[in-house]
Amino acid sequence: MSDSKMASAVLGVATVLGLVSSAYMHYLQAPSVAAVRPELLQVGLWDAMFSGRFTEWLYLNEPAVGFVLTIALYWVMAGVFWLTTQ
Repeated sequence: MSDSKMASAVLGVATVLGLVSSAYMHYLQAPSVAAVRPELLQVGLWDAMFSGRFTEWLYLNEPAVGFVLTIALYWVMAGVFWLTTQ
């Protein structure tokens, strides 16, 4: 398999994993945390960032930003994987 095809495959797998992770957070994890801790919906960014539940807060309040950050993180991990296997 050529390098470009392998890079595309690694990036594709990273994208699918990021999509699955984002769907899990948006549809399952974040709503269940909000059901248990409804006050999480009303805190600001800084309070959420240091509450230990920032990811859930992000997916509840700004799901598009959470999606973009998750995909970016998986792409960075794919890049590190790609560079270390060369």
